[in-house]
Amino acid sequence: MGKRSVTLIMCLLFSLCASGASYSQKSAGAGSEASAEKAKSRIWGVSGEVSAINKNFIAVVYRKDRERHSEEEIGLTIPKDVNIQNKNSLDDIQAGDIVEVQYEELSEKAVAGTTTKRVARVIRFVRAAQIAPQSSVLGTGAPEESVDTSGETDADTSAEWAGI
Repeated sequence: MGKRSVTLIMCLLFSLCASGASYSQKSAGAGSEASAEKAKSRIWGVSGEVSAINKNFIAVVYRKDRERHSEEEIGLTIPKDVNIQNKNSLDDIQAGDIVEVQYEELSEKAVAGTTTKRVARVIRFVRAAQIAPQSSVLGTGAPEESVDTSGETDADTSAEWAGI
């Protein structure tokens, strides 16, 4: 092979290597764009009764089917920068309270499947938990039998209410 052939082969190899490196850089860029397309973020809202809460997590029952005795519940992680509305802090919200929550749903497709993470962004307190009736009369609607175990008479009780 002559000097000219060796130079021509070297130029071809250099061109192929350069174009291959350029192609791999474009592919790597396309891969990161593709992974960015795989990760999706959406903002959702839910309202309902708090079933569990701590500093890192809140569970909200958003649908109850009384006929089937079933509930639908969503669990959300709570970041440190969550926006609390109508209460001073997260500690003021308890199980049973009614809240509205705006949350971000982050979905990412991977080889093993889709992973979804739900993060609360705004927790808005709506109203306090309803207190269950303590009386069996109020609870069942049946009449309650009155048994006086204190030894007081009705006159004593009436005088006490009258401030005598």
